[in-house]
Amino acid sequence: MLTGPRLNVRPDGGGRLPLQALDLDASADPATAYPPDGEIATSMLARLPEVLNAAEGTVVEKVRVGQRAMPGDGFTVAGFPATDVPFYVVATHSGITLAPLLGRLVADELYGRESPLLKDFRPGRFASGEILSPPLPARRPDEQ
Repeated sequence: MLTGPRLNVRPDGGGRLPLQALDLDASADPATAYPPDGEIATSMLARLPEVLNAAEGTVVEKVRVGQRAMPGDGFTVAGFPATDVPFYVVATHSGITLAPLLGRLVADELYGRESPLLKDFRPGRFASGEILSPPLPARRPDEQ
């Protein structure tokens, strides 16, 4: 994984590199077919040398826009949906960084040791049916 302030890159096999630009997420529409020579692709390709040397000659094969699965309020969900429901729910946007901790806490909870760290993240917070405000767009720590 290569991460820069304006572009993220990861290997995908076959010499391919998926690119992501967080600042372009807000204007990208998953229902729109974007051409590989269009504005989004051109912008991402222009940023590639910022995180990867020898990027000359790189071409965009296709542009795919997806929306990340994210709980309605932007925070992790962890717990049993109700006391009489026999399954446990875990959903998070920050899985790559939280997975080690969540894995340990969830395993403990499945064995009956409730974690105080997860008390504010229970699924029950959505039970009111109140429409939650979407989270703010993702920002890097050095951005305002």
